[in-house]
Amino acid sequence: MKVVDAKKAIHDMADHSQKWHNGTSTRIRSTETSNGLAVIQAQLNNLGREIKNVNERVYAAQYHSLKEEDIEQLLRDSTKQIAEILRIKSEVNME
Repeated sequence: MKVVDAKKAIHDMADHSQKWHNGTSTRIRSTETSNGLAVIQAQLNNLGREIKNVNERVYAAQYHSLKEEDIEQLLRDSTKQIAEILRIKSEVNME
C-alpha cells in the first residue's frame, strides 16, 4: 500500500465515522436491522397463522367429507337391511 492510499483509507474511515455519529451514514444501523428483522418475524408469524387456518379448513373439509361418506354407507347398509326384512316378511306371508 502506498502512502497516498493509506491516507485515503484513513480519510474515508474518519469521514464514515463522522457520518455515523451524525446519523447520516448510508450504512444500515443495527437498530434498523433489528426493526427489519422484527417486521420479518411478524410477517412469518402471520404466515404461520394463515397456514394453520388453511390446515384447519382442509381438515374440516376432509372430516365432513368422510362423515358424508359414512352416512351414505349407513344408508346403503340400512337399505339392504330393510330389503332383507321385507323379503323375509313376504316369504312368511306366502307360507
